[in-house]
Amino acid sequence: MAWAQPANDNYAAAIDVSSIINLCSANGAFTTLNATADQSAGSCWTNGPNYNVWFKFTATASQYIKVQVKVGGAEGSMQNPFVALWNSSLTELSCQNYQGSSTDIETDYYGLTAGQTYYISVDNHAGAGYRGTFTLCLSDVVDYNYYEGALDVTGTINGCSANAAYSTLNATADQSKGSCWTNGPNYNRWFKFTATASQYIKVQVKVGGAEGSMQNPFVALWNSSLTELNCQNYQGSSTDIETDYYGLTAGQTYYISVDNHAGAGYRGTFTLCLSDVVDYNYYEGALDVTGTINGCSANAAYSTLNATADQSKGSCWTNGPNYNRWFKFTATASQYIKVQVKVGGAEGSMQNPFVALWNSSLTELSCQNYQGSSTDIETDYYGLTAGQTYYISVDNHAGAGYRGTFTLCLSDVVDYNYYEGALDVTGTINGCSANAAYSTLNATADQSKGSCWSNGPNYNRWFKFTATASQYMKVQVKGWWSRGFNAESICCFVELLTHGVKLPELSRQ
Repeated sequence: MAWAQPANDNYAAAIDVSSIINLCSANGAFTTLNATADQSAGSCWTNGPNYNVWFKFTATASQYIKVQVKVGGAEGSMQNPFVALWNSSLTELSCQNYQGSSTDIETDYYGLTAGQTYYISVDNHAGAGYRGTFTLCLSDVVDYNYYEGALDVTGTINGCSANAAYSTLNATADQSKGSCWTNGPNYNRWFKFTATASQYIKVQVKVGGAEGSMQNPFVALWNSSLTELNCQNYQGSSTDIETDYYGLTAGQTYYISVDNHAGAGYRGTFTLCLSDVVDYNYYEGALDVTGTINGCSANAAYSTLNATADQSKGSCWTNGPNYNRWFKFTATASQYIKVQVKVGGAEGSMQNPFVALWNSSLTELSCQNYQGSSTDIETDYYGLTAGQTYYISVDNHAGAGYRGTFTLCLSDVVDYNYYEGALDVTGTINGCSANAAYSTLNATADQSKGSCWSNGPNYNRWFKFTATASQYMKVQVKGWWSRGFNAESICCFVELLTHGVKLPELSRQ
């Protein structure tokens, strides 16, 4: 078929396509063959105008239009297509650059005036060999490119969409960016859901492999007034992200915006998952780790990645709460718990960890600040009520780069941090422990200070022995003191028992 110069080669001769709104033209109905440049290029086009042809339509009551240019196979021979949308004064409303040689493209706009005439310009990349036929489709059903056309994903709660069901390709910026996003909005898509009785939602954006080609994803959660409730920045090129919120109103509508980092090459497909089962990001969703008592979780079982601040920080923490996670346990008859947060190597990537222990009223019982970048920490408490529930909050120092995985260990065997758990060192009489066998790191104050100590108790550890027939005991503390005191100064911190003196009995009041 020999193509003459297209009838719609210029703006004044634009073909009226109002009749194909919510339809498509015949396959390959239009062409850029023999067309010439007219008016301006779309602002997002790589070049042009080159061989653009013109269309017009009358806006409907929906105030919206989506324009699709379809190429490839029976739909058209044109390659590297461009499209732009204009009002009657030829002010650009939206545009789309080519996405690939034979890849369909689209552009859309919300906010048209019903009954007014608008114009569409279709072109292709400079080069006569790219010219060819194409199919044109129009729709006035508002798309999820806009908040007003948000897709209802209530049915996805406690499940996931199909893999790579959604895409930021062809999307444009709408409304505001999430407050934690690096930039944007760029190419954000909109979803909505109705809150359930749990008052909670977790939103996961999954990418990588079959789940999606989008890179550096962003997500934000909003109420119906578009007040942000929570957000999450990208964690890596193809790393899944999530954001959640506790305190929704059952039956109310909430909105989700998904975007990716600025740069057309980051756009792509993604999978969306929702859950209304409260997560350990919140006190109300604390994970029950009673079964871990006298053991440890799997290595790196937990993570502060994607976590947000909840409740209060531990009183000894340098800052926070930042990205704290919550756990709970039921106290045993020993009335004691030791909580260890292990990091470094296989145990976890989190750095500068914090931990705090709380009762069910969230009154703090004990806490521990970080001791080093990848140093394990612990906190403990004696005096729990058997059968009662207690809470653990684990966090790390402020700074996204410190977030990561960690291992959690619990013990109800009373530690030598307390008089009741004093280590029996009878076997050490007339000898010494191994060098540096004991430490005041992670220790807390218990009972009274020695009468000759300059201050305290501060971080005291407890030991016990059975007196021998000699009725005498010399106690020596050797070496540099963990908290920075040398061997000479520590002498004043030790109660030396004099010959023939009986130790008084201690009781916990």
